[in-house]
Amino acid sequence: MGEDVEALVIDAVDGLQAAGNAEAFYDAVATDVIGPRTAPTVSFGGIPLVDADTLVEIKACKRHVSNGARGNRPGRWLIPVDQLDAMVSESGVFLLAVYEEHEDAKRLVEMVIVPATLLEEHLRDSWYEVDRHEQEVAQLPWPELVGRGVTGDGR
Repeated sequence: MGEDVEALVIDAVDGLQAAGNAEAFYDAVATDVIGPRTAPTVSFGGIPLVDADTLVEIKACKRHVSNGARGNRPGRWLIPVDQLDAMVSESGVFLLAVYEEHEDAKRLVEMVIVPATLLEEHLRDSWYEVDRHEQEVAQLPWPELVGRGVTGDGR
């Protein structure tokens, strides 16, 4: 999922450039101001635009994932606390994308940019420990930040 969806996002949003450092805690940098006019397919949550030189972390999730016998449920973004803390300290933003897979190809359905500080506030009581290198994470179902898909039909 990771790098191919990140590349789709970077290609879809004018003014984004890949970080160029695989060890960085962010995925991209705004090379120019990004706003509703330059990025009409992106929603802006709690921020009117993104300034040039802002660090951008891209997180992606599927629109729907299997929930076993109960059918499907909305996908969720996984946010590591360490990464969020680093983005807050750098005044960065998260670009949260929702995608679907069609015939082995991924298609972006929705994107929203949220300041790291606002995401931190939203996730305040959601952290839990995991047995992975992230150690502490939060899951955020995409409908909590994005109400309708770009098709406008709410699917």
